Amino acid sequence: MFEENHAIYKRLRAEREGRSAISRLRTDESEAVRLLAAMHSLAWDPDAAIETLRAIEEGGGLVGVTAEYTLRSYESGTLDLDW
Repeated sequence: MFEENHAIYKRLRAEREGRSAISRLRTDESEAVRLLAAMHSLAWDPDAAIETLRAIEEGGGLVGVTAEYTLRSYESGTLDLDW
């Protein structure tokens, strides 16, 4: 399921309208959807994406830990979303 979602995000982020749709998902009620949307929108809206990831991180749990490591990877320059 994660790989399917990733493939969809990659297709969407290639177009302006798709990037806009992904950005809107940062306010979705699902924490996992917000996480993926923030992760993928780091490239074109880093401030808002980081804010979303930090809020998710503060919530704890598995999604919070994923947000934490996403931020670490992004800040160190090793985050690769092109796989």
